[in-house]
Amino acid sequence: MAEELYLRLFSELNDSRFDSRETSEVLAQLGAPAVAFRGFAHARRHAWASARADFRAALGEQSSGDAGPSPLISWLCGAGLFVARDYDRGLTALAHAAASAGPDDEVGVATRARKIALKFATAIGWSQEAREIREAIAKFNIHGAKHLRAHSLELQRQAAIRRRAQQAVAGPPEQAAAKAYSLLYRDGPAAATTALDTLLGRHPDHPEVLGARLRLELLLDQLEAAEERAAALSDEVAPQLRAERAALALAWGDANQAMLLTQEPGDDGRLLYLRALAVRLLLNDPGESAALLEQARVAMPRSIAINLALAVARHHHDPTRFDEDLERRFDELLEWAPGLLADAAAGVRLELWSDQGPVLTREEKATILVRAHGMLTAECDVAIATYACRASDGRLSLRHVAPPSAGQPHLARLHKDDAEHISQHEAVLVWSIGVQPPRPEHPGAREAEAEAEAEAAVWTPRYLSPEQIEQFLTDGFIMLPGVFDPELARRWREDGKRRMREEPEKWIRGYDPTDKAHSFENFSADDPETWNRARVDLLGPETLVIEEFAPKAWAAICDLLGGPGRIETRTWGNYLILNLRDDDPLASLRPGPHASSWHIDDPSPATRIDRIRNGLVCIALFDKLLPRSGNTWLAPDSVGHVARELAAHPEGVDFVNNRGGHITGKCERFCDVTGEAGDILLMHPLMMHSASPNRSGRIRWMANPMVYLKQPLDPFRPVEELSPVELAIHRAISSSA
Repeated sequence: MAEELYLRLFSELNDSRFDSRETSEVLAQLGAPAVAFRGFAHARRHAWASARADFRAALGEQSSGDAGPSPLISWLCGAGLFVARDYDRGLTALAHAAASAGPDDEVGVATRARKIALKFATAIGWSQEAREIREAIAKFNIHGAKHLRAHSLELQRQAAIRRRAQQAVAGPPEQAAAKAYSLLYRDGPAAATTALDTLLGRHPDHPEVLGARLRLELLLDQLEAAEERAAALSDEVAPQLRAERAALALAWGDANQAMLLTQEPGDDGRLLYLRALAVRLLLNDPGESAALLEQARVAMPRSIAINLALAVARHHHDPTRFDEDLERRFDELLEWAPGLLADAAAGVRLELWSDQGPVLTREEKATILVRAHGMLTAECDVAIATYACRASDGRLSLRHVAPPSAGQPHLARLHKDDAEHISQHEAVLVWSIGVQPPRPEHPGAREAEAEAEAEAAVWTPRYLSPEQIEQFLTDGFIMLPGVFDPELARRWREDGKRRMREEPEKWIRGYDPTDKAHSFENFSADDPETWNRARVDLLGPETLVIEEFAPKAWAAICDLLGGPGRIETRTWGNYLILNLRDDDPLASLRPGPHASSWHIDDPSPATRIDRIRNGLVCIALFDKLLPRSGNTWLAPDSVGHVARELAAHPEGVDFVNNRGGHITGKCERFCDVTGEAGDILLMHPLMMHSASPNRSGRIRWMANPMVYLKQPLDPFRPVEELSPVELAIHRAISSSA
């Protein structure tokens, strides 16, 4: 009977009927093993949300009794959950399997569960879980007798702990303090505490030792002990530990004291970070906080804590702005700290990974980042972030996030063996079921299906002609005349004028109603004498679907980016940028090749060729734009130069502090953007461009939205799968090879 049911299930899954009535009926009769099998089938297709649901359901079905799920199901579903990006529940299930296997353990469940759990915990960097798994190995019994191999391993582990403790307190105190503190990550808080207390006995007034002990107390939330230690610091030592004292002040909620302690932070990344937190707490000014965090990021571009805080501050400063880099920074942080973001998402009851990947709204991403930053511990370490998390089994766990390396991102390293893990654990499940899934009826059917899906994923341009695409590849941009209604442009202009006059504090970004010199009380769009600032960023209340607002532009966007399936941005708001006048009468109307104003949009201090999610930069004209009217200037041959520089430096290029003059100095072609209301220019994301002064006496009305992708650009995919935007990068890199 069971064999017949399994064969029916296999038939349904082979035909991708995962949720058919037949499948549901069979699963109801077969229970947890069959549900787990469907979970692995989902995982093979990278349908992570569906796979997680099945693995959780399989564990839940077997948890209905007092004994909980069987060790075998716990092991297999635990491994499946980790692969499906539920790291916490995965490790919890594996720990249950390791602790529950009895003397009749034919498959070696306990040993295998411990082995894979230790591999996963070590890979994700959760040292407390890895330590507990190692400790559990020593308790492994068979028929009441201690396992000799496990006992031997435990003796070796204890000897290694003693050796590391002895080494940590040896040498000069500044080096010893760092080694003693680092015991936290391998041997736990108790080992680090003991080593640092030993050093304090030898060097009671050494600032490095005292600073390390203060940081550990802050990390462990021992605020009273840290307060007592800080109060006892000598006048000579206290100024050297102002970062630790500022972190302590913030932990108590004393932003004033933190502000005093972080005055003149210079280029110290940690002091800048702490001052930014104090500014946000004391003044509730996310704009100033973001400016400080940007300086901190320049000093420490790969700091998890700094990048988290910066993304949050920028979003809070202007949550309506669509050309900020929240999406890109979220993707970077997901690559750098997948465990932290997964725990943060779970804490706010959001599913980080869907069946289509990490598809979340902008607000959901911001919510996860806010939660993640709030989970960081009080020592405010900007090198190795530590956070407190209540695990799925109810225990409070300290988890660490090492700074990202210059090589393969952490997320990719963590999941590089997913296919192997799925195959191995699915094979064990099939063995335990005792029914072999049949081969597909037609040999090569699955391969043919996969090939068909791959072919379907290759987008054939449907709007732009081959000549237009080639022109985009050559020039890096294409102008689409009259692709949205000029009447809509007129209506938005008139509404913008009204909002600037009547509610400037609500709609003008950065407007200060107490600044009378730049008041809009007497503003008139027809009278340049009332224009008291050079630029206005005018926020807007409307959001339009691009495909409805400008269907021809949407068609061209799809052609340039490889189809709508790759595109995340589907709407634009009426956020307008006005260039009114020139505040520098000596400035050239045309930016020179070496001008500091040349830039790419959405830059980073470590811009990487494999992390660019900004697919296109767009310029939408909302009024006639004549030459010498504050036009945007383009450097068409800059795309190739930027692409080659990024390819030559895979670790990242700083386009924040060294914006673009070193690139455009090599360029030979420059042009300005002109056109009519209703025109949209689509620009390659690696195109250097620059603003220019407006002395025309006419307001330049335009919008500058971005089109973001679901996944970063990949110029290294097979040539036939490259979008024109990716192909431009591919050609530039190939030409230099």
